[in-house]
Amino acid sequence: MFQIWKSLARFEGKSDISTWIYRIALNVCMRSKLKLDKRIYFTVQLDSIHFEPTETSSNSGDEERFKALRACISTLNESDSSLMVLYLEDLPYKEIAGITGLSENHIAFKMKRIREKLFHCITPKLSN
Repeated sequence: MFQIWKSLARFEGKSDISTWIYRIALNVCMRSKLKLDKRIYFTVQLDSIHFEPTETSSNSGDEERFKALRACISTLNESDSSLMVLYLEDLPYKEIAGITGLSENHIAFKMKRIREKLFHCITPKLSN
């Protein structure tokens, strides 16, 4: 919120306020991650974080597909996984382009490649 407040005077209104805020949040997160990566030697890493959904899934096949998708997304590089997360948030390419600073055509091209990578990764996991 502080970064949004600091940047409010520079908001030009060329995009939706939500896109502008999302871009600020993404940049803050990426800067924070870089700072954390620099301090990796001084912190204690958790072996794992256990996620327990509040609702039980009635279809174990959906849960299996979700786990496979999450595992495949984790193999992508940071920029590709960021694009995939934005895509999975149902944001249109125009908003993703506004957030990332890339053109819509470049987003579409990268998403096609990312989907192909995920398809080749997830197919063997789900065919077992």
